[in-house]
Amino acid sequence: MSTSVRRTLFGAVTCASLVVAGGVGASELETPEEDMRESGSGDEHGHGGEPPHWDYAGAEHWGELADEFATCGTGTEQSPIDLTRPVVTVIDDAVVDYVPSAATVTDNGHTVQVNFADGGTATVDGVEYELLQFHFHAPSEHTVDGEHSPVEGHLVHADQDGNLAVIGVMIVEEEPVAEEPTVEDPVADGVDVEDGVDEEADASEADVVEDETSSDGAVDVSSAAGTGADDPDVADESLADVEEEPVFDPDAASALIERVLVAVPEPGEEVALDEPVDATDLLPEYRMAYRYAGSLTTPPCSESVTWSVLVQPITWTAEQIATLESFFVEENNRPVQPLNERELLVDIVPD
Repeated sequence: MSTSVRRTLFGAVTCASLVVAGGVGASELETPEEDMRESGSGDEHGHGGEPPHWDYAGAEHWGELADEFATCGTGTEQSPIDLTRPVVTVIDDAVVDYVPSAATVTDNGHTVQVNFADGGTATVDGVEYELLQFHFHAPSEHTVDGEHSPVEGHLVHADQDGNLAVIGVMIVEEEPVAEEPTVEDPVADGVDVEDGVDEEADASEADVVEDETSSDGAVDVSSAAGTGADDPDVADESLADVEEEPVFDPDAASALIERVLVAVPEPGEEVALDEPVDATDLLPEYRMAYRYAGSLTTPPCSESVTWSVLVQPITWTAEQIATLESFFVEENNRPVQPLNERELLVDIVPD
C-alpha cells in the first residue's frame, strides 16, 4: 500500500496501560542496543546474526522456531496475561521525565514505531531508564477481565546496563460528542419568534440592573462581574486551578498521533518527523497500575520482566484506530498466557 493511499485512510485524531519491563540484558535484543531505534520493537529479541523469521499467526509455535526461542514454549512466567482478580496494594508509580525530542517513524514489518534521539527518562524503583522508542499492538496484548482494548502502546527504555523498562498505553475508542443546539436557533430554544422577547425576561433584567446600581446611579463593577477580581484570595484560587491542570492533554495526544500516522512510510523505510515529539502526550493523567512478574511478549520471550499495566486508558478516535490497523497484515498481539503461580497486584492510590 502506498504512503499516499495510507494517508487517505486517515480521518481525524486521542488511553491506558503502563508497562514496566526490567532485568533483560541488551545482549538479548534482536539487534545491538545502539541499533534498537532502527529495527525491531524493543521487546523483539534474538541472539546474534539474523534472527529466525516469526509472525503472530504462528505465536503458539515460536518456541519451536529456534533454540533461542525455546522459552516461548517452556517458560512459566510469560506475558501478556489477563488482568483479573488482582491483590489490592500500594505500588510506587514510575517517575516519568520526558522531553521534546527529534524523532523518526518506521514500519518495521511487525509494528509502527517512533524512535527518539533524546526523549528523556523514566525512573522505576530508583533506576533511571532512557526512552528509546514507542510502538503499537492492535488489539491490545494484555486483557482486563478477558476484554481486549483496541490498541496497546509500548514505550521502550533501557538503563546504563542494558536492562529494559517498557511503558505502554492502553488505547480505547473515544465516545462521539453529541451536538447541542446553538443559542441562535429559536426553535431549539423554545422561543416564539412571532411574539418576540418574553416580557418576563425584560422584567428580570430590569430588576438586576436596579439591584446593581447604587443610589447615586453608579454600577457596582465587582457585583456585576460576579468574579471578585479585586479579592487576592480569589485570584490565588484561579492560579491554583491553572497549575493543577491534568497531566494528560487529549488535544496534544490527538495532534501527536495524527502526525505519526500520516507520516508512516513504506515497510522497512524510516522518515524524520517534522517537529519534536514529547512522549508525555501518550500517558494518562493517573498512573495507578497492575504489576506482575512476566516476560517479553515477542521472541525470545525472555522472563524476569516486571510489568506494570496502568489502570486508566487514553483515547483515540475510531478513524485513528482504523488507520493504525491498516498498516498491519495481521493482528500483532501475542495471545494471553497462563498466570500459573504468579501473584497479580494492583495499585489503587495515585502518587
